[in-house]
Amino acid sequence: MTFLEVLLLIILLPLGYAIYNLYRKNDTLNAVVVQQDMLQNDILERIQNTLKELREVDLRGSFEADDEVGFTFNSIKEIIEILNKDVIDAINNIDENKE
Repeated sequence: MTFLEVLLLIILLPLGYAIYNLYRKNDTLNAVVVQQDMLQNDILERIQNTLKELREVDLRGSFEADDEVGFTFNSIKEIIEILNKDVIDAINNIDENKE
């Protein structure tokens, strides 16, 4: 082997290993991103289902805001609505950043 071939081998072997290592890390991080995306969608679905069920419970207006139960119910409902809005906004911001 000539000097040039040995020099290229010394340079290319570490570069090949570095590329392989970065590919593995990228693959692992992509799996984490997919898992987090699924979790985020699951959380959003649960929040929306909870909000829907709360609205169905209060459809008849059985919880008045002037008593303790009604106040607590309305507070919980408002918190879930805010959480729903925040999660949707966060998802929209992530989607905008992807583009």
